[in-house]
Amino acid sequence: MDAIIALHVCPWHPVGTVQMNNGFSMANVDVFEATIRGTGGHGGYPHLARDPLWMLSLVLQSFYGTVGRRMSPLDIVAASIGKIEAGSVSNVIPSEVNIEGTLRSYSPETREKLAAEVKNIFRLVETLGGSFEVELKKGEPALNNHIEINTTIEESIRELYPNMQIHWGPFGMGGEDFGYMTEQIPGAMIFLGCSLEDGLHRDLHTPIFDIDEKCLPLGTEIFVAAVNKFLNHEALHQPLKRHSIEKGA
Repeated sequence: MDAIIALHVCPWHPVGTVQMNNGFSMANVDVFEATIRGTGGHGGYPHLARDPLWMLSLVLQSFYGTVGRRMSPLDIVAASIGKIEAGSVSNVIPSEVNIEGTLRSYSPETREKLAAEVKNIFRLVETLGGSFEVELKKGEPALNNHIEINTTIEESIRELYPNMQIHWGPFGMGGEDFGYMTEQIPGAMIFLGCSLEDGLHRDLHTPIFDIDEKCLPLGTEIFVAAVNKFLNHEALHQPLKRHSIEKGA
């Protein structure tokens, strides 16, 4: 396979608009699960316990500070904790706390650095008399849009719809499994404006998400035109330079 293209609807742009971006455009997605262990104890005698919730309070400060102080401002990252579980009754200090969160990044180098920093944060627990475990699960890799494929799509849009607005910029910190494909095959995804003119913020993955279906034929025409242009373009009869995608071109 020489090339691959994809389209994603885009509720933050109106029909007649597309968003494009060269290079890394959506995030690496990693999930971490961690456990902090102490001894637990009676809530009335906290001095006799090693409290994992107290340890967690210090970990949280360091976790959220990592993005602002340990990662370069030039790195594109986001880190969030979405789940904390501990205890069962009001007067018992639990013996362990379970935490789950997500790490988002753009470049492979930043992905590894952020993961290492987060794992290192939990070492604080050992200085407080506790222990910990951290498991990191790698998810989707960053979507990497190949500039040559994007050029073909852009030319197709310009020929079909000279007045269509093209916004250039990354698509955000969401994950996209199309990133697995662009790791292997030169490809690109575009975001197609689909918002309804009803004044509601119908964002992706929300219960009220909806689209203006007038966007559907536009996306179909862009797909068809781009495929035809790719197949008929003499300059693309040779295999695309795969090294350019690996370097984040």
